[in-house]
Amino acid sequence: MLAATDSSKCNISDTTYLTITVKKMEINISPAANICLGDSITLNASGGSAYLWEPSGSLNNSLIANPLAKPTATTTFTVSITENPCVKTASVNITVEDCSLKIPNVFTPPGNGSEADGVNDEFEIVYDGNQPYHIVIYNRWGRKMFEANQKHINWDGKAPDGLWASEGVYFYVLDIGKKSYHGSVTLLR
Repeated sequence: MLAATDSSKCNISDTTYLTITVKKMEINISPAANICLGDSITLNASGGSAYLWEPSGSLNNSLIANPLAKPTATTTFTVSITENPCVKTASVNITVEDCSLKIPNVFTPPGNGSEADGVNDEFEIVYDGNQPYHIVIYNRWGRKMFEANQKHINWDGKAPDGLWASEGVYFYVLDIGKKSYHGSVTLLR
């Protein structure tokens, strides 16, 4: 109710009704993603009129909805989205991978009378880095089948006795610098 008095002491009152609609703030953000070291990715956010991304060090502009990010390590980016007077935050994780490392999961060496065809004949790990490198390959019983301390020495599919290893799954432990990779490779003929 609104009441008013004029200069002649006349009181006037009236009642009015207001409808106030509260708008729910809806925000959207890019999904998590993986990128290769050295690559960039566009982050996306919507739902506001002002944006603040953090950390800002690897962004081309931390104050826009869609900045270009070029992180050098896995990073969780958080955006504060403002639509006056409301502020909401959301986060997205960008995983940075060393794509200079490529480990195959199968190879087809010759053996038992077959000849090399020059395609996939060796278990060859492609690594372009300069960190110390060591690989050991084991059969399913834990017997060491191959070991190398240099990155361009590949397993040709032979056992330590010089005979061809049988078809099957073999397991590797690859150490590059301080990082260790464990996995399997299938030998097919």
